[in-house]
Amino acid sequence: MTVSTNGAAIDTTYLLPNAVYTVSQSLEHDAALADADGGFTKRGAGTLALSGANTFNGWTTVEGGALRVRNAAALSSNVNVKAGAALDMDGTVYDVVNLSGTGASTNGTTRVTGVFTIGETNSAAGASFTFADVTFASGSTVKCDTTSDGSANDAFVVNGTLRSEGVVNLDFGRTEENPLSKPFLIKLADFEACEGIRFRAVNIGLPGYRIKTLIENSAVYVTLAQNGTAVLVR
Repeated sequence: MTVSTNGAAIDTTYLLPNAVYTVSQSLEHDAALADADGGFTKRGAGTLALSGANTFNGWTTVEGGALRVRNAAALSSNVNVKAGAALDMDGTVYDVVNLSGTGASTNGTTRVTGVFTIGETNSAAGASFTFADVTFASGSTVKCDTTSDGSANDAFVVNGTLRSEGVVNLDFGRTEENPLSKPFLIKLADFEACEGIRFRAVNIGLPGYRIKTLIENSAVYVTLAQNGTAVLVR
C-alpha cells in the first residue's frame, strides 16, 4: 500500500469484540513525494496490529481503540495518541522519536528519543498521558505546559517503571516576557518505580534560576531554585 500526500487510514469500529485485525503488508512512502507523506491514522474502537516493514514517514495517529506494534519498523518516527486511544507495544520495547497526545501507551516500554509533548497542539495546560513503562533517552525532551499562575500543569502517569538514560530536558516553553510563576511547585509524574531520573530546565524565562527535581511518594515534583554563586577569596 502506497502512502501519499493524503495519508492512509483504517477504521476498526466494526470488529467483533476482542478481535484483532492485522495488517502484514507494508505501508510504503510514495517515492514521488519531495516531502513527508500524510502518515497513517488508526480510527474506531477495536485493535489494529501493524506487522509490516513500513516506510511511510508522516505521523502515526491513533484516534480510537488500540494500535498494536508488532515490529520496530511498524511505526513512523512521530506518533500522536488521542484521548481514549492506546499505542500497544505488544510486550516489548520500541523507540519513538516524537510522541504527543493525551492517550496511553500500554503493554510494554516506550523509549522516547526525541520530544514527548504532553497534550495536543494549542491545548490548555492540564493534559495527561499514561504509560505502562517509559524510558527517556539522554538528551530527549519533555514539553510541559503550565497556567500563568502555576495552578494547573501537564503531567504523565507511569503504571510501571519510569527511567532516564541520562539528563532529560524539561521544556516549559517560557520566555523572559512570560516566565514561570514564583513560587513554583508542580507534580510532573506519578510512577510505580523509577530509575535514574534527571531533568534539566529549558525555557523557564527566569535567568539565574534552575529547576530542582524532588522524588517523593512515588511521584516526581519540580520546583525552582536559584543558581549558586561562587565567591573567589584571595
